[in-house]
Amino acid sequence: MSKKVYKMINNVLYAVFVLTTLYAFIDMYIIKGAMTAGSCPLDNNRPLLYTAISLGVISFIFSFLKKWLTSGEEG
Repeated sequence: MSKKVYKMINNVLYAVFVLTTLYAFIDMYIIKGAMTAGSCPLDNNRPLLYTAISLGVISFIFSFLKKWLTSGEEG
């Protein structure tokens, strides 16, 4: 694959990571007002935050793989 394809995939992964993280934090902020005292808004969004963290890590690793996989290609 060319560098453009790797860059596009990395950018899409990063954008999904940012949007998922923003959604999770905004959702936690909105829910926080409706929760009872002593409850944690993080418990409701834990799978979403794990997904966001995973996407961020994959995007970070993919940025290094892109350089390594395309080191011999020109373009």
